[in-house]
Amino acid sequence: MVPAEWTEASGEKAVAGWLRLKTSELFRPALVGCQNDALAQGARRALQAYRPEWARVPFTGCDGLPEGGQRLVSVKQLAATIVVASCGGPAVGLLERAVRGGEPPPPILVIPPRSFPPVEDLVPRL
Repeated sequence: MVPAEWTEASGEKAVAGWLRLKTSELFRPALVGCQNDALAQGARRALQAYRPEWARVPFTGCDGLPEGGQRLVSVKQLAATIVVASCGGPAVGLLERAVRGGEPPPPILVIPPRSFPPVEDLVPRL
């Protein structure tokens, strides 16, 4: 794990700093997973600059906006991204039901994320 802020520049700086450490020479990643799509782009740029032999390592992100991570997957800059569903629509629906029908909202509502592309398309079939 390499700590960074939530920006592309921060992801690049953090990974570049780690790559300058002697200990990084003993490591070969199978995958680079990032907490957002921007970090993944920065991490990719750093790896390509410092370790071009790692250029084919798959990168994943999270956010999955249509013009962000989903586009990056489409142009093969990310292997996958997690599409984080908006909670605004479900929250308004719960509020409407509570106001109109007196149905109290649940104490917890889980809105599952989804993979882009779907996980089934990423895992080889056995």
